[in-house]
Amino acid sequence: MINLKVLKYLQSINNYPCVSILMPTHKHFPENKQDPLRLKNLINIATKRLNEEFDKDEVKTILDKINEIHQSIDFKSLLDGLAIFVNKDKAIKFYLPFPVKERVIIDPTFATRDLVFAMNRSEPFWLVVISDKITKLFLGIRDNIIEYNENSFPFTNIYYETKSSLTTESHRNDRQTDNIERIRKYLREIDSKLKSINTENYSLVITGTERTLSLFNEISSQKELILTGINGNYEFESAHELSKIVWPVVKSERAKKRDEVLKEIEDAFGKKKLATGIDEVWKLANEGRGRLLIVELNYQYPARVSDDQLHLIPVEIAPGKEIIDDIVDDIIEQVINTGGRVVFVNNGKLDKYGHIVMILRY
Repeated sequence: MINLKVLKYLQSINNYPCVSILMPTHKHFPENKQDPLRLKNLINIATKRLNEEFDKDEVKTILDKINEIHQSIDFKSLLDGLAIFVNKDKAIKFYLPFPVKERVIIDPTFATRDLVFAMNRSEPFWLVVISDKITKLFLGIRDNIIEYNENSFPFTNIYYETKSSLTTESHRNDRQTDNIERIRKYLREIDSKLKSINTENYSLVITGTERTLSLFNEISSQKELILTGINGNYEFESAHELSKIVWPVVKSERAKKRDEVLKEIEDAFGKKKLATGIDEVWKLANEGRGRLLIVELNYQYPARVSDDQLHLIPVEIAPGKEIIDDIVDDIIEQVINTGGRVVFVNNGKLDKYGHIVMILRY
């Protein structure tokens, strides 16, 4: 599972050489027949580059790990992308729910930008299906939704009680007040359990009646994480049916948020809190000033740092520790490590800014 903890762990590794192999894959026959050969070709490229730069004994462990992870891949279970990260100590693979650009990168650190992309465009979300008697919890990654059956979920409403009909107006009012308080207690327990689970601060999608949605928004300690509410009773829907209902809404809401980010760029420009272009963004990111990095999806920039450590010099990708295959990946890692956020936008959206911008803290 891709999450912030895994991402930070990968970004903490700095031990040249770190090999990153990325490729788009296919979920269905016959397209997936080509995946084994394409991966073998990428592994051959990585092997050739390592053997050109190092003695065979120096990279034997890395090459063995690459081959082991290659053998462990189930090509019938792939999604839309594959990421492999290997150095002399670690070998990790991810089946990604989105396509990635095919590339082999050998750097002091792993190329994690595609995992950052996953957490932005394909960030997992919690789907909370609330009904009168029970609440079910699902973990969603794009259109893949899986029920979560741990930590008291599904959660039974212990406050639910059907009362006999009372005829007087005063009794009716008392009953309504009592019922609302019962619902609030139920929702507070849901919110508390959810908060203990949602340590990665994933977005929340809540389903339930209009009253339930309103009350949950009122009592929740995680209001800022609620992406949207969907009105309706979906207690008996399967994960597959929920996916068809929920994913289009999630996708639409996230698109709105990306549009809001583009508006933030204009505001930051007016307040002189905007860094533009790769050189300026790189400098200020290293100073820890990045609050929000916005970068086009496929923007890459191979470079080396000047001798005075003040500028980036564009280069062709080539063997050598001094060559950074993609400085954009390094900037992304630096922004996250200093508490900033990263958002990707479609190619061409940042043409006039040099394909990358950063909103500054000060």
